[in-house]
Amino acid sequence: MRRTGALVVALAAVASTAVTSVAAAPTGPTSAKGSVSFHWSRGTTESGTLTYAISGPIMNGSARDRYVPPAYPAGYRPPLNLPTYFRATLTSFSYRVEMHDDCADGTTADTAAIGAGITDRRAVLSHFSRLELDLLRARGVSAIAPDARYRWVNGGIVHDSQQWRGLGEVSIALSGAGCPESTGPRRATVRVDQLIPRGVLIDWSSERTLPVRVLPDGSLALRSAWSSTTGGDGYASRLTANLRLHGALRGLGAFCTWPTNAQLAGARSVEQAQSVVRHAGLVTRFGGDRANAYVAKGHFYIQSGSSTSFCGVPAGTLLYRSLGRS
Repeated sequence: MRRTGALVVALAAVASTAVTSVAAAPTGPTSAKGSVSFHWSRGTTESGTLTYAISGPIMNGSARDRYVPPAYPAGYRPPLNLPTYFRATLTSFSYRVEMHDDCADGTTADTAAIGAGITDRRAVLSHFSRLELDLLRARGVSAIAPDARYRWVNGGIVHDSQQWRGLGEVSIALSGAGCPESTGPRRATVRVDQLIPRGVLIDWSSERTLPVRVLPDGSLALRSAWSSTTGGDGYASRLTANLRLHGALRGLGAFCTWPTNAQLAGARSVEQAQSVVRHAGLVTRFGGDRANAYVAKGHFYIQSGSSTSFCGVPAGTLLYRSLGRS
């Protein structure tokens, strides 16, 4: 079968890099669909599991705040205002913490705090800026983390001051009689971020990456998991994601990887080299011919201070053709 057009140029240019597929950059409205589950536990005394269904457009900060009013304390704001927020619904919840109390009369009492239901299912998850794609290799990485705001003072982030909202709200009930002097409520409604131990939340928010596959239709698939143990607190946690992302990469807040010298080696003209760049999801312009002792004469290369840039956004990064050694 004879192949022609821009696609064969891109395939030829990256033939030496074991590319699995090269898909044209997707266009159209963005959306995400799938599920995310998060579990944490400490020994046999505490465990919790949250399952979120994700469906709908990728939201920027303003749309996120319209979906779930944030009610963050003054001075807290997101690190970036990009379309990186997933519209989520808390579909299932389980929780149990066993407690052993010493009572005032010298006796002991065993009680347990148990998940008793979901009172507000609306939730927000985010990949923040951790959706990084290598389209020429049909792969990438992303993160699924709870929405977080950071305390800003004098234009900078104050570390260890994260605040979380938008993970949903649940009901907790006490099981067991407890101590005779216990007079507190037997049932309470709490935000999920108040329920998850802070160390576990910080660990989840560290944006641990998951592998991403770029499918032939240009959509992105995340079907993976990570597990973690939280320092000396003794907590273990696990996140499992099964997501599909659709739409223009720029609307997903994604970063794309610039082609390497090897991937550009097959290009024989400016047009062919720019075709490879477009298939990588990026936009650049030709900067002319320049001496470069590290790139063979006549070959093209990218002059960039970073290996990635915002997908689909014209960048100051330039494409050059090497004149070899000066």
